[in-house]
Amino acid sequence: MAYSGYIIQTKKLTKEYSKVKSLYPFRRDSFLALDSLSINIKRAEFICLLGLNGAGKTTFLKILSGILLSTGGKIYLEGEEIKDIQRLKTKIGLLNGDERSFYWRLTAKENLEFFGALYNINSKDLKKRLEKLFSLFKIKNPDKRFCEYSSGFKQKFFIIGTLMRNPDILLLDEPTKNLDYISKENLLDFIKQELVIRQKKTVVISTNGLDRLEVYDKFLILDKGKIKSQGGIEEIKRTSSISNLNIKDFFKTLCG
Repeated sequence: MAYSGYIIQTKKLTKEYSKVKSLYPFRRDSFLALDSLSINIKRAEFICLLGLNGAGKTTFLKILSGILLSTGGKIYLEGEEIKDIQRLKTKIGLLNGDERSFYWRLTAKENLEFFGALYNINSKDLKKRLEKLFSLFKIKNPDKRFCEYSSGFKQKFFIIGTLMRNPDILLLDEPTKNLDYISKENLLDFIKQELVIRQKKTVVISTNGLDRLEVYDKFLILDKGKIKSQGGIEEIKRTSSISNLNIKDFFKTLCG
């Protein structure tokens, strides 16, 4: 496939799960979490992935990051078909908010330093990155045991753990959950201004709660594993009944 200018593409991406019925242990039903999903994502785009619970958002992000294998379809990175999952993992950073990924008896900083060593980040660069990220998220004491932090601070450290790797593509599953209003605003502004505009990174956020509409370049709306609608705000205005882009109406019309 010739390079089309898209940093990442999927062609008929499918994920099928088998479901064992408890009353009939030898009978299996299957369902499609992703149903022939084809998307194109440009470099330096800030994308909002929307959909009701069960729409396939998390499954899609896990497949893109190489954590989960698809059952059909193809993924292309800069025009090259991905056949080695490790290549995906080196280019893409995934935030999925899994508390089990952090060691609760270590401090938050010790956790991050440990992961930094696993990612082969040299100590000098790691120190600079962590200092910048701690400042962004207003973290004054990263030396408490991880289990002692509130849910909001744990979420901040999950985000820092993803950002400190400095990947070209960031996939963030519900990054603003448990964050206070100011932290949400700071995070979205940092992603848009620093990561997308200045560093030319590609960022995909999956969310059920829209905080701001104008910050995103493009929306991908999933419904039962399929793309229901996609495009920027102006494009969606032209193709939907939404006139004033009220957040509640936006979500209800496109995802309800």
